[in-house]
Amino acid sequence: MEELTLNELRLKAVALGMPEEDAKSFSKKAPLVATIKIMEADKPVQRVATLNPPADPKEERASDRNWLGKAEAMRKKVMAEPLKGIMLPLEGSDEPGVVEWATDAKGNQYQIHKSGSVWPVTQNGFKYLVPKGKMVDVPESVYEILANAINITASAGRELRIDRKDPNTGGTVADQLR
Repeated sequence: MEELTLNELRLKAVALGMPEEDAKSFSKKAPLVATIKIMEADKPVQRVATLNPPADPKEERASDRNWLGKAEAMRKKVMAEPLKGIMLPLEGSDEPGVVEWATDAKGNQYQIHKSGSVWPVTQNGFKYLVPKGKMVDVPESVYEILANAINITASAGRELRIDRKDPNTGGTVADQLR
């Protein structure tokens, strides 16, 4: 097959069932030869109608129920934890956050963001809103996530600060630049 020209290979691919516009898209012999060999195999290659098949509504509802079930299970777990106090700092022109609790028809509590700045913490689909700029009590797992995030932010770039100690001289980097 390698002795055939590109046009002859295209004609052979069309004869095997490839659409003519697809055959014309090949600009090199090697990929076209490989495609023809596959087409000549026992199992013909089927053309794919779409890469994104339509969603099955029944499957989507089941998936939504499972996801909401995880979120509800996490909500119950988080709400049963002991509370810890935390105050998240305001940044720039942030206003203190206001979050209110409400209860739905099933008796489940949920939060409503009224105004200001909040920090959302999401665990397995359950979102807990923590207002910034005031002392609030939050469940222990939410506290740990926030404390970890604040510590990471506080330590970021510490090795690049100008007032850091130079291990070779013992003085600050700022002193060396003067």
